[in-house]
Amino acid sequence: MDKHLEHKNKTKRISSLIKKYSLATKQGQLNFYHKSTNSTRPNNKQDQLIDISDLNEIIEINVKEKYVLVEPNVSMEKLVAATVKYNLIPPVVMEFPKITCGGAVNGASLESSSFKYGQLSDTCEEYEIILGNGKIIRASKKINSDLFYGISGSYGTLGFISLLKIKLLKAKKYVKLNYYPTGSFKETIELIKTKATENKNDYIDAIIYDKSHGVVMTGKNTDSENLPIKSYSKISEPWFHRRVKLITRRKQPQEELIPLADYCFRYDRGAYWMGEFAFPLLGVPDNKLTRFIFNDYAKTHKLFEALQTLNVSQNYFVQDIYLPFNKTLNSLKYNEQNEKIYPVWLCPIKATDKEQKLSPHYIKDKLLIDIGIYGQTNKYLLDPIKSNRKLEAFAKRNGGRKMLYAHAYYTENEFWSIYNKDWYNKLRIKYHAQNVFPDVWKKTHVSGHIKGTRWCGFFKYFFINPIKRLIQ
Repeated sequence: MDKHLEHKNKTKRISSLIKKYSLATKQGQLNFYHKSTNSTRPNNKQDQLIDISDLNEIIEINVKEKYVLVEPNVSMEKLVAATVKYNLIPPVVMEFPKITCGGAVNGASLESSSFKYGQLSDTCEEYEIILGNGKIIRASKKINSDLFYGISGSYGTLGFISLLKIKLLKAKKYVKLNYYPTGSFKETIELIKTKATENKNDYIDAIIYDKSHGVVMTGKNTDSENLPIKSYSKISEPWFHRRVKLITRRKQPQEELIPLADYCFRYDRGAYWMGEFAFPLLGVPDNKLTRFIFNDYAKTHKLFEALQTLNVSQNYFVQDIYLPFNKTLNSLKYNEQNEKIYPVWLCPIKATDKEQKLSPHYIKDKLLIDIGIYGQTNKYLLDPIKSNRKLEAFAKRNGGRKMLYAHAYYTENEFWSIYNKDWYNKLRIKYHAQNVFPDVWKKTHVSGHIKGTRWCGFFKYFFINPIKRLIQ
């Protein structure tokens, strides 16, 4: 069957189900089942779910006009694998292979090319959206533009994105990655800003290992093969962050070539560094043998699955905060003085000047910084909610915004003091979302302590879930 026709049939099914729900209830709790998640929030078992897991096809790759039409459940790895065959690549590729295109827009995701291109939503040209009354519409810069911009960071609370049109760029075989070791917070910040304004880099991010050891990484797309080629997807290779830490201890700049797809997903094995916590959770030592045996379980999608199945996400501090760039030093000092969780990820991103009012990069500044704090300390475990609440207050004081894929503890009043409630509610009414989809505060809010299910969860994670996947 023609892919366009097949897609049309799928959207008709979902449209019919949404319409049926809208006529039958006023609960406002309709969500969508994707089969996987990249959120650390616990699932809401009271939600009514529509299965959209089959919307996972690439409908068209237009080589001449350089765009791709994708269904929302297409993963980053599938998108990259398909487009590079035509020597094309999306401008922004999320670092985890299983992140979906729809999830990246709804979740307002970024990556190391974001200092040039912003978020994935900034590279999209059009969406097909199914509204709360079941109507299927298009949204672009010219058609339903308020919804086109508003849907970034909305977490599926304004409508269901059933198709995305994403720009493509010419791809090259490798990323030439340069490592610049730094010895202080200030040195790291100044170097990021310098590299972001040089106009010759395609990628920039940084890792802070402690207050006297950091590294700024800049990448450039290339077909040249005049440097050593390093892969980070092979089971025999060290996790990316571990090798970077080792080679930058010498305080000498380094450079190497990384195959393009390997670069895009370089943080997958070890999930940045959160894989370090998987071994004590499983009660096994962390060494070469166990990393080999549990290699698949140390990948991002498996770790997210474990957080959800065991219900232990609150045991780990996992937050991304966007701040004006001139507040970067404040954020690093805050972490050093309060949580002291390392490593820390820094990623510069271009702010949006469009009406993406739910997006974390809707901040009045040209260049922003995303500070990613991922880890666990004994101090954090004493009161996880207090630590998260303190960071939320810090972000607000410094003109920042959180990514809401993670735990958000804002009260309803606190949340709407940051976001524009009147604007949001008008969009929900206009596009028939009000009585069908949960509002974004309710969707993202976490209240109180989460009770873990460790031993039952282990059994489900290692035995029940694999059997379900085999049956499916």
